[in-house]
Formats: sequence, C-alpha cells, structure tokens
Amino acid sequence: MTKRIGALLLVVQLFLFSCNPTGETQAEPGQNDLLAYELKGNVKEVKESHYEATNLNDNIEKGNLIEVLVRNFTPEGLLIEEATYNAEGDMEERIVNFWNDSYSVLHGTIVYDSDNNMMKTISYEYDSIGNLVSNTQFDSYNKRLLQITNFYDENNYLTQSNDYTGTGYLGSWKIFTNDEMGRLLEEYSFEGTGELVSYYILDRDENGNIIEGVTYDSEGTPQYSHTNEYDQHGNLTAWVGTSERELYNYEYDSLNNWIRKEVCLFSSNTRFIIEREIYYY
Repeated sequence: MTKRIGALLLVVQLFLFSCNPTGETQAEPGQNDLLAYELKGNVKEVKESHYEATNLNDNIEKGNLIEVLVRNFTPEGLLIEEATYNAEGDMEERIVNFWNDSYSVLHGTIVYDSDNNMMKTISYEYDSIGNLVSNTQFDSYNKRLLQITNFYDENNYLTQSNDYTGTGYLGSWKIFTNDEMGRLLEEYSFEGTGELVSYYILDRDENGNIIEGVTYDSEGTPQYSHTNEYDQHGNLTAWVGTSERELYNYEYDSLNNWIRKEVCLFSSNTRFIIEREIYYY
C-alpha cells in the first residue's frame, strides 16, 4: 500500500483537514493529488493563472493578473512541487514534497518563502499498513508548531483527528463518521477539554458529491447550511449558503479537464477568471 495522505494539499496552507469549496473537510479515501485538483489523465504540470474579471456587455473578460500557481506531478499523480508567483512574476512561495525513490512513501514537505528560505517543514508518520497517523509541522528553527494525530477504524477509514499545539497541548479534536466507501458523512468538533463545539452533517448524491451540508452548534441548533450543484464532469457549479452564493462556469479540454473557470462570489460582488495550461506525460 502506498504510504501517502491522499489529496495532500487540498489547501496551500498545509492544514490537511481544512475546508475546501464544497464544504468537505476530510480527504476522500484513495484520492491522489490530481483528483484533489480536479485533474484527469497523466498530468505532468499545470500552470494556473488567476485574473480579476470585468463584466462588459454581459461578457466576462479577463482583467489584471493576480497570481500564478505552477504544480508538478509524478506519473502516479502525486504532487512534487507547487510554486506561487505574483503578478510581476516573482516567486512568493514554494512547496516541495520529498518522496522515496519509488514514490510510495512521502517523507516530508518543505515550504520556502519568496527568497527561497525555508519557512516550515512537515514530517509524516504511518502505521504498518500505510495510514497516516501523524504529521508534525516545524518552523525554520525546527521548533514544533503543531501536530495532528489520526485514528482509523477496521476499514482504515479516518474516524478521529487530534490537533496539538507546539507544546503538546491538545487544542481541539474531531470525530468523523463515514459511508460504506469511507466518504465523510458527519464531523463533530470538540475543544481539547472535551466540550462539543459544533457538528456538520452532509448529504451526498449517487456519485458521492456533497449536495447539502448543515452546521449545528453544541445545542443542536442549525447555524449554517449550504447546497451544491455539479456539472456532468463532477465539477462544482453552484454553492449556495445561508447568506452567500457562488457560481462557477467552465471550459474543458479534450480530456475533460477544465482549462478556464469563471468564479462569481455574490456576497462580495467579486468575479475571477482562472485559466489553466495543462501538460501531460
């Protein structure tokens, strides 16, 4: 079994269980990093350019360049490196993953700043069958910043995640329940002292896509809800929350990978255009 995290960098900030745009907080079992970035086929490199957008005569046009992200993958679909550049072409951050020679074990991750100085590192530990049991983040002086430890059931599905501070204090923890394929259905968040903070219940369609999610407070009162819609390729087209709405429109290449994505955030009246240049093995 390949010892890896599955959708390692859903977010650049390197918090492995942070929320993504669909409201999901847990990496899907069996995912490689290509799936996490909505990519199909033997992708080698993706250059992703983010632009402001303007609405001219009901047509959305590209405005100023915001940033460019370049990601490189192995033939197995594992992320090797991700670099972020500003509009002037200067590198702002670089993330590098270190694997063994056969790309079956992820040893660590290093994050570099704009001057190519090391900002932080992440080390990983696995159990005997390859489940990620802990990841620990250190600063540039090798001081521990945080640690996440994971627990699994007999099906090797993630059931609990504990977050510890750099000094080893249990700051918070989460309990997960999953469907028969290991996909997240419920998430319960607790303070380190054991008090329930909130919980999140979601519903999926026959393809496993999240179509609805509701967040409740510790008393069971609904606090926030959202619904999702998808196109025929499984990409999110609408995210409608209690007080927010986001719409997404795509153009695809011959392998059904999106190469242009229009984003409309109604709460802030903001539009973006993201274009991708995809290179295959």
